Amino acid sequence: MAEDRANDEHEMENETAERIIGLNTLIEELIQDASGLSKDLTEGIGAMGGAAAIIYTLAIIEGIILFANLWRGPLFIASMFFLALVPMLFFGTRMLLQFIELRGKYARIYEIRKELEM
Repeated sequence: MAEDRANDEHEMENETAERIIGLNTLIEELIQDASGLSKDLTEGIGAMGGAAAIIYTLAIIEGIILFANLWRGPLFIASMFFLALVPMLFFGTRMLLQFIELRGKYARIYEIRKELEM
C-alpha cells in the first residue's frame, strides 16, 4: 500500500514535470514571436468589432426593409423578423460583447503595441 502511494506520487511528479516542460516550450515559442502574435491578436480583436458593426448595419437595413414592406401582411413581417433580424441582432450582440471583453482583457497589449509603433 505504501508502495502504491509512492508510485502514485512519483507518477504525479512525472506528469507535472512533463507539463512544465511543455509549457516552457510554449512560452519560448511565444517569446520568439511576441511581436507577430500581439499584432495578430490586436488585429483579430479589431476585426471582431468591425464584424459586429457590419452585422448591426445589416440589421438596421433589414429593419428598414421590413418597415417598408408592412403592407405585405403579418406573416411576412413575422417570418422576416424571426429568420433574419433576430439572428443578426443576436450574433451581432454576441460579437460585440466578446469584442468588449477581449479588448479589456488584452488592453495592456494594445497599449504596448501603440507605444512600440510611435
